[in-house]
Amino acid sequence: MATDTMISSSNHNQMMKKMKFPKSAYPKGEKKKKKTTKLVNSSTAASTPPLSPMTLHNAMVKSRFAETIFKNQKQRLEKITSDPVKLEKKLTEMKRKQRDEKERIEAQLRQAQRMADLEAKQKQEDIEKERKLKQAQLQRQRKRERLALEKMEAVALCELQQPYCCTLKELGILTRCDRAWSWGCWGPHHPSPLKQLGLHIKEDDEEYYDQVELEEGEIV
Repeated sequence: MATDTMISSSNHNQMMKKMKFPKSAYPKGEKKKKKTTKLVNSSTAASTPPLSPMTLHNAMVKSRFAETIFKNQKQRLEKITSDPVKLEKKLTEMKRKQRDEKERIEAQLRQAQRMADLEAKQKQEDIEKERKLKQAQLQRQRKRERLALEKMEAVALCELQQPYCCTLKELGILTRCDRAWSWGCWGPHHPSPLKQLGLHIKEDDEEYYDQVELEEGEIV
């Protein structure tokens, strides 16, 4: 009995292999398996390293002329293979490989495009950063120049409004009173340079003029 069941099961498997089901008659498990394999292939294609420019160009050309390449390979197989079952099997395998390779190339092309976009964006950000840095440096330079110009204008205005300041300073240096000049005040310990040179009004002269005026005035 066991041998009969084993033979019947083997015959059943052979019959199932020979039968051709339509697409809607395939079990659901096979469809899910195909979808998962497709997702795995796409993920592996996305994780592949980027291609060099020459390899990328060759891949683009190969993807562009994929149909022509497939037709040529099909004609070559038809000439070589006489068995239609083997021919159909080889063509199916070749289509699958072509589809997988096309998906891989498209994923690599998308990755190369993303890398190019990121590089262009980074370059634009670097240009904008350099422009802002130059603008900030120019603003600082203009501020320094404006402050220097304002300082020069203040010095020139001071010299125009007080032309005797420089003379007093020179006199203070000559009479060794430059220290008092730097302090900006005169005192008993640091007399005025004009007073040292005798260029000042004495107090006794003022009293003398007052007495003369009293003598020449009316008698009280």
